[in-house]
Amino acid sequence: MVSALRCSLPLISAAVALSLPLGAWPAAPTPASQDAPRGWLDLPEDPLGRLWASVGAGTAPWRSDQAPGDLKASDTAWAEWRRAMTETRVPERRREALSVLLKLAANDGRMEDAYGWIRAFGADDAPALAGSIPLLFPGLAPTAALGGGGRPGPLAEGALLRPQLPPRSRAALPGSIETRRVTARGLQVGGTTFDLMLKVDGSGVIAEFTHVAGGPAELRVALPAPEGFRLKSVYVDWELQDPGEEIAPGDVDWSGTPLLVRVVPAEDPISLFARLDRRETPLPTAPAPGAPLPETITNSGLLLVVPEEEQGPRWGAMASAFAEVLGVPVRVGAPQETRGAGGGQTPTALRFDLAADPEALRRRVTHAIEARFQEG
Repeated sequence: MVSALRCSLPLISAAVALSLPLGAWPAAPTPASQDAPRGWLDLPEDPLGRLWASVGAGTAPWRSDQAPGDLKASDTAWAEWRRAMTETRVPERRREALSVLLKLAANDGRMEDAYGWIRAFGADDAPALAGSIPLLFPGLAPTAALGGGGRPGPLAEGALLRPQLPPRSRAALPGSIETRRVTARGLQVGGTTFDLMLKVDGSGVIAEFTHVAGGPAELRVALPAPEGFRLKSVYVDWELQDPGEEIAPGDVDWSGTPLLVRVVPAEDPISLFARLDRRETPLPTAPAPGAPLPETITNSGLLLVVPEEEQGPRWGAMASAFAEVLGVPVRVGAPQETRGAGGGQTPTALRFDLAADPEALRRRVTHAIEARFQEG
């Protein structure tokens, strides 16, 4: 078990944590003799881009063969998460563990955490970078073929891409929209070659598909939304898409929804455009990074408060995983257990039962634990 001192998380003063900094990114120099594959993938001139510059055009990509679990629904995924978190401290298992955590975070929609685990590979592990970054942009399936330098192999007609936005800079203000752009060139689907550009700015999220060679081809693309926002409306080649009459306007969220794109020879790029709307999901604020856990937590642990009818193996596995990584007692309980019956110190309650979006709260808790773990 990882010690509480080493992995302690200042995530709660009376409730639960929000985002914590992931630490400084390493500056990865570009060796003069290295042929960095910028011809196919252009990332921002930021720490992620500097890491990518350590990948050569002939770098053989490495990635774990383990399929990502679903932390939103599976108790076995939490067992994978717990094992991988502890194995990042074991040198001979670290690489595999980082790859598993990257896939779990991406599958969970926690993209900043996914980039944090990419950062943990470091510039010295170019094969792991070549095998992981293309999974987030252009958003390949975990089993997609990769060539030298991480270049994607030809995709089947109708293939699904889930491109992700680049990570925010450390200077970005919380809740703000930071203009970011990334481009992948020479992608192939069927017999068609095209370039894909993804951009986010104050107007929304836009993806552009520029036909390069071959005939028409179809693929599906799921646009991402920045953290704290939804995609309230979406246009495919400037045609507004209908979400259906049964969905209230305030409930529409196109993020992650596959959209059919037909890439054809044309003078202008084919575009997907989505307008943003801020999600109002109030969550507690974390104490300052580096602060110790309150004594009430170190002494009595945490209580994950969940309605009895919603409890099950997944919540139990989550509690066990949090307990091992944090080094404090964690268990699942019902709302009535927070009423303070009896004497003695009671666990600090995390009220998932009262959260407007319990899964958003759960993702924030998971993020805070991972972020502090990386800093430990």
